[in-house]
Amino acid sequence: MKKRALVTGGAGFVGSYLVEALLSKGYQVIVVDNLSTGRRENIPDACRFYQIDIESPKLLQLFAKEKPNIVWHLAALTDTSVSLESILHDLEINLLGTLNTLKAASQIKCEKFIFTSTAAVYGDTPKLPISENSALNPISPYGVGKLTCENYVRMFCDFYGIKYTILRYGNIYGPRQYQKGGSGAIPIFIKKMLSGETPFLFGDGNQIRDYVYVDDVVEATLKAINKGDSKIINIGTTKGISTRRLYKLIATLLDFKASPKLIAGRSGEIVNSVLASNLAKKELKWRPKTDIKDGLDKTVKWWKGIKH
Repeated sequence: MKKRALVTGGAGFVGSYLVEALLSKGYQVIVVDNLSTGRRENIPDACRFYQIDIESPKLLQLFAKEKPNIVWHLAALTDTSVSLESILHDLEINLLGTLNTLKAASQIKCEKFIFTSTAAVYGDTPKLPISENSALNPISPYGVGKLTCENYVRMFCDFYGIKYTILRYGNIYGPRQYQKGGSGAIPIFIKKMLSGETPFLFGDGNQIRDYVYVDDVVEATLKAINKGDSKIINIGTTKGISTRRLYKLIATLLDFKASPKLIAGRSGEIVNSVLASNLAKKELKWRPKTDIKDGLDKTVKWWKGIKH
């Protein structure tokens, strides 16, 4: 009998790649997504798809019906703005949605719960690259919420005897990534340059980020099926790149000549973030394979081939 894999956020950027990979490995895949940012066309016909909110009571009924063996919880709001509105929205979706998903998973006693977290839980860290033992000092509602969710995942899974792995992603990029509000530098830059607009940079543009290609992220996320039990693991490249340098690489690929505009920085935005991957190599037997130039080339080619 095929094992059942349930993916929340499975119509989204990373989730849709994960769903395809699970299908290729012979899993029966259930996708939960409210399509607020995910896209219906990303979901393969071979999946069972439920368009519901993760904070909905219907989620418990769905779990009881489908009885997934493994749960990947990717659905999340990724707004980093510091405002009362964004904090309340974050609490509703990220915190209450995660608690609801944990409750559903614990009621059926699934075999493993894999939670996707973020480098935002570290905040601004003076020493790079950032290890899993670095201080946790999130500076955005998103980072605070994800850190709180990590603790609930650990608590619930330990209490109910469910295996778990928590993955802290760096900045993921690749085909199918669309802009979400003001976030997503790579799709924003590419889309604007293709339309002849000049993108802007926040602050001086010297912020450092760890960009990891989506195929590499999915490979690591799949390895967590059988590895990394009870661990919190960074998924990054250990290599940082400035926003200015990123702009130049994309501009070169698109033969875009204009220099970027500069505007004031945003509250709640981390200055420098690069993740150490030593633990991922040890626990997941994983290391990133895609160079930033190759990944950007693939991403730009995809954008050139779609309708905007």
